[in-house]
Parts: sequence; C-alpha cells; structure tokens
Amino acid sequence: MLRGFYSIQALSTNDAYPSITQYHRTPEPALKWMTAMAKRKLFDAFALSSSGSRWDVFDSHGKKIETRKSILPEEGLIKDLCEPMQGDLTDYIQSVEEILGDSVCSLSFAVHHASASSVGISNTMVVARDMIMNASDEDLEHVYFADGIVNECRVQSWFMDADAVSEELMDQYLDRYQWLTKGWPLDNDHHMLILGNRMATLRPWQVFSILQIVGEHADLGESPEEVGQRLLPPPPEELIMFTSLMLYGLKEGLLLAGPYDLESFDQEVVIKHAESIAGMYRDIFLL
Repeated sequence: MLRGFYSIQALSTNDAYPSITQYHRTPEPALKWMTAMAKRKLFDAFALSSSGSRWDVFDSHGKKIETRKSILPEEGLIKDLCEPMQGDLTDYIQSVEEILGDSVCSLSFAVHHASASSVGISNTMVVARDMIMNASDEDLEHVYFADGIVNECRVQSWFMDADAVSEELMDQYLDRYQWLTKGWPLDNDHHMLILGNRMATLRPWQVFSILQIVGEHADLGESPEEVGQRLLPPPPEELIMFTSLMLYGLKEGLLLAGPYDLESFDQEVVIKHAESIAGMYRDIFLL
C-alpha cells in the first residue's frame, strides 16, 4: 500500500476480527506495536515486510517462525462481489474499535462489490498518498489500515486515533472531512480513472446503458447486439481505455447519490456528448 515503508500486519483466522496493518519508516516501531498486540492475544499471526516479495512471519506470541515470499492464500486475493453487499458497516467499525479503542475514527472506506461507489476506493488510495505517506513518525504509531469481511464482501479502511495524533494530521483530516463523509472524490482525475476501470471490468452493463443512449443520438457504427458482444467478459484492454476516455467527457454529468452508492450520469449530458463518444467508439473498436 505504501511504497518504501515497513508494514506490520496483525492477522486473524476469525472473520470477526479484521486484519490490522501499521506502516512505519523503520522496523523498530513496527515490532514494538506487534509485541503490544501479541500480548492482547487477539491475532493468530503477524507479518512484517519492507517489500512485496519478502515477509517475516511471526506466531501469535510475536516469535519469528519463517520468512516467506507471499502471505496470500492459494486462491489469491478476495475479489469484488458481483452482487451488492447486504447490510451496513456498523459491526465492522465496532470490531475495529474493540481492537484499537473507542477513540479511533474512520477516514475512508473501500467497499469491494461491483455496485459500490468507486469514490471510496479512490479516496482510500488518495488518503494514503496525501496524508499517511506524509505523516510524522509519531503519527504513524496511531494510524491503522483495517482489512475485513462484511457479509462475504471485502472492506478496507484507514483509521486514526483522534486522541493521539498531532494537531497537524487532525487538521488535514478536518480539511477533507466533508468530502470523505459525503462520498465526494478528493482527486477527481484519480476517481475517474478508478471508475472507468471498474465499470469496464466489473459492471459493463453500465457502460452498455450509456452506449444505448449514445446510439440513439449518434452513429456507433454497430448494432446494439454487436456493441453488447464487445462488453462480454473478459474485458479487452480497448474497453478499459475507451471507458476511461468516455468518462472524462462525462465529468460534468457525474451524479453521486451517497458515500457507498453507485455513481450514475445525467442523461442530458450523455446526449450532449453523444457524437464525441460515438467517434471515440468507432476509432477504438472499428478502425
């Protein structure tokens, strides 16, 4: 998540406990935090890494047992659910508070199902880039990345101890508070890039619905059936590129219903840009 940092992960086989990660510039505070967490006997193992290819693995008592090239399960990372997640994040937040204390507050949430808002995923990355990577060594001791499962859906989020972080870091959070709580993107270009990728790979039906509107007002060069065939999984690289380019023209029509809700687009704006979108479609797929 943070290049150039040491990550220390507290791992549990119990889904009731999310995995908790801290990031540090040196290994000493990471190992110190691991020792403190091991005493609480909540986690089954710990993993320390300064790169993506080397992990020092420790048992539940904080004793090193092996070095591994990967700590992923054989089936790999948990993928985004195709169906919307049922339920809310209350239990997830409470489980983090049980581990880290009532004074922790959430900064952003990345909810990994196909119909989840891409804003949360983008903002989680932007918070890491613009806040966490620039935090002081002292503040990093009170910042956490939680990775858990809610109704079979992966949820990731940044938390910080509001009672312990510096005034400077708290001010940075308060400057972003409205955007984070309302589900507005902190970085519009980054959000559109994430949104385009997710639409092309996870919800091509949304791309198709936009192209149906475009096809009613401009010449795509193909029938709706042929357009639909291009959107069948697995998505070609051209579809990801086309979707990203299309969305940059539709920025003004982006509709954000809530912090966890699917983004949509104003139909009038789609119609306004129909000719340019159709031209991009023909250039990318038909030439």
